Amino acid sequence: MVKSKLSKVASVIYKVSHCIDRSSMRTLYCSLFLPHLMYCCEIWGNTYMTNIQCIILIHKRVIRLIHGANRWDHTNNLFYEYRIQKFNDIVELKTIVFMFDDYHNVLPYDLQQLFIKSIPLYSARRTHQFIRENVRINMRAMSIPVLGVKLWNSLNESLVTIMSKYTFKRHYTNILIGKYIM
Repeated sequence: MVKSKLSKVASVIYKVSHCIDRSSMRTLYCSLFLPHLMYCCEIWGNTYMTNIQCIILIHKRVIRLIHGANRWDHTNNLFYEYRIQKFNDIVELKTIVFMFDDYHNVLPYDLQQLFIKSIPLYSARRTHQFIRENVRINMRAMSIPVLGVKLWNSLNESLVTIMSKYTFKRHYTNILIGKYIM
C-alpha cells in the first residue's frame, strides 16, 4: 500500500516539476510524500532490505526530481544539500525517538512493558541502558523491542542525558545527516 501511494505522489511531483521552482518542489515533497513515508515506519520499516528496496528507489527518484538531477546521478549529495534524510535514517530516527519516549516514561503502560530497563546496583556509567533479549529468529531481531534496545544502548552518553525530545531529535538528526559527508 505504501509503495502504491508513494508512486502516485511521485507521479504528481513529476507532472508539476516543469512548472514550479525547487523550493515549491520541496514543499510538495514535505506535504505529500513525506507523511506517507513516515507514518508508523518504525513498525513496518525495520524489515528485510528486499521488502523496502522499492520504497528506497521511489524516494531517490523523488529527490532527483526535486533537484532536477539526471536519472543516473548519485543521491548522497542531493540528500545532504537539502538536509533530507534517507529512508533508512528516517526509520532509525523514529525508532530511537520511540525508545526515548519509553526511557522518559511517555509511552502508554502496555508499550513500556515491552522493554526492561537495567537497574544498576551501584552508581556507574551506562546506567541508561535497557536489557536486550536474546532472539533466535531474524524477524524478531528486527522488531522494536530488540532493534530499538540495540540502537538505544549504542548511543553516546551525552545524547542519552538530553531531556528535551526536540533537542534529542535535532542532535540525532545531525549525526545521521553527518553520515552523508564523504
